[in-house]
Amino acid sequence: MGHLWIEVEISDLERKHSEKVKGLIDTGATLTVLPKNLADKIGIKATEYVEVESGGGRIKLKKGNAFIKMKGKEEITPVLVSEIIDKVLVGVVILESLGFSVDPTTGTLKPAPLLLYSLVWAEVNNMEKLIVEKPERVSWEYDDGADVLDISFGKPQKALSIDLGSGVIVRYLEKSNEIVGFTVIGLKSILRPAK
Repeated sequence: MGHLWIEVEISDLERKHSEKVKGLIDTGATLTVLPKNLADKIGIKATEYVEVESGGGRIKLKKGNAFIKMKGKEEITPVLVSEIIDKVLVGVVILESLGFSVDPTTGTLKPAPLLLYSLVWAEVNNMEKLIVEKPERVSWEYDDGADVLDISFGKPQKALSIDLGSGVIVRYLEKSNEIVGFTVIGLKSILRPAK
């Protein structure tokens, strides 16, 4: 399979600036990577520095958020900003969030189910109802030193975890897909983003 390029529209969160560019689909990248000059032109604001694994070892990159639109679908997604990479690399988080995957036999994008994400967001939308109706089922613990918030529904139990990005991990039961808790890593930086 050759390289897969796709037209991508990237906008700042206020939608004041946007650019249509060709992006290279990179199924080895978690997040989408923007060249610094493009991020500056659009006005992507960095919220933090993160350490990422690259082909050349671990490096620190700025991380922000942007609207990304592909094939008529759009989503707000975390993006990395690089002074080294000179092209847009489209990562798997935005691909999967928009309901796409790469077909290795044709080298094209194809529709793909959202899997757990749709279940997670449905559960998040019902969380207020869950907390109001059954407050005895909700427990939480915050570790100030590690800056980690853990929220559990019901008794602690063995569960599978999925990283939703931006420091949010959801725990669920494999057999029933019932969500049994969330972990938020770096809560302070989420509530008070870097300027």
